[in-house]
Amino acid sequence: MATNINRQKILSRKVYTIHDGVGDATSICADYNCVSSLYGGTDYGYNLGTYWETFDLTDPFSISVWVKPGWSQSSGARNFLNVGITTGAWNDSIMRFYFTNGGGSLNRIIGEFRSGNNRALALWALHNYNSVVGLGTNNAAGWSSANRGYKNTNDFTLLTLTYDPSLSTTLNGNRFKLYWNGNDLGAAFIWDSNPASVVFASGVAKRMQIGANIVSNSTGMEGNLDDIAFWDKALTAAEVLAIWNGTQAPGSTDGTPNNLLSHSAAANLKGWWRYENNFADSSGSSLHLTNNGVSFDATNKA
Repeated sequence: MATNINRQKILSRKVYTIHDGVGDATSICADYNCVSSLYGGTDYGYNLGTYWETFDLTDPFSISVWVKPGWSQSSGARNFLNVGITTGAWNDSIMRFYFTNGGGSLNRIIGEFRSGNNRALALWALHNYNSVVGLGTNNAAGWSSANRGYKNTNDFTLLTLTYDPSLSTTLNGNRFKLYWNGNDLGAAFIWDSNPASVVFASGVAKRMQIGANIVSNSTGMEGNLDDIAFWDKALTAAEVLAIWNGTQAPGSTDGTPNNLLSHSAAANLKGWWRYENNFADSSGSSLHLTNNGVSFDATNKA
C-alpha cells in the first residue's frame, strides 16, 4: 500500500537569524565583523588567567590585531597587548607590543621583552617600509588618524607580531617578526640592551592587558581595536596571510576578519577577543576580559 507524503510540510521552511556564537542572543552577526572596541587613551581590558603564569621567554607566540588609529601625530606610545607582572615599575618583567611616535617623529612599531632597562627589542621604523605600509618616507609624518597608510575598506590595518625562540640560542630581538596586512616587513632594527638579564619567569602571576601599560595603565590606545588574537606558536607567513583573509599585495583593501576557529592554526589559538558587544574570549580558553572604560562601536569595525 502506498504511503501518502505531505509535500507542503516537507517544503515549508523556518527563517533563522545567524548567531555569531559569542555572548547573548543580541549579538547577531553573519560575517564575524559586527562591532569593534573603542579606546579613549585611559581605557583597557585585562585578564588574570592562570594561562599567563606559565607563559615565559621560551614560549613561541603570535599576536594579531586590527587597528584603526584615532591618535594624532603627537609623542607617546599606543599599546596593543602586554603581558607582565602587576607590581613594581611599568617596565618590570613585561612583554609589550605597541606603536610609538616618541618625540613626535619616531614612528615605530615595537615588540619587546624587558626588565627595567634590560631588553630584547625589535622595532620597525615605518617610514623605512613605505612600500609595504604606505605611510610615506617622512619620519615626521607618522602613523596616525590623518595618515593611516595601507588599510582595508573599513580603515583598519592588520598587525601581526610573531616571536620564535628557535631563531636564537639566547634571548634577543631577532626572535620577533612583524606583518602589515599579511605582508612581512622584513628585518627589524634590533635595540637590545643586556637581554641576558631580562627576567620573565614561569610560575609567576602575570596579567595580560589590552590598550594600556600594566601597573601604570598609561600610554593607552586612542582609536579602535578589533578581532584581537593570541596564538601559542610563531605563525608562518601563510598563516598570517590567512588572518588578513584577502589579497597579499601591499595596498590591497580586501582584508576582513573571519572565523579564526576555522583557521589552519586554530589549535594554537589561545585567546580571541572579538568585542561583539561583549568581552568574551571566543577561543574556548575562557580568558575573558575585565573591562575598564572600553566601549563598543558598531559603526567603526574591521
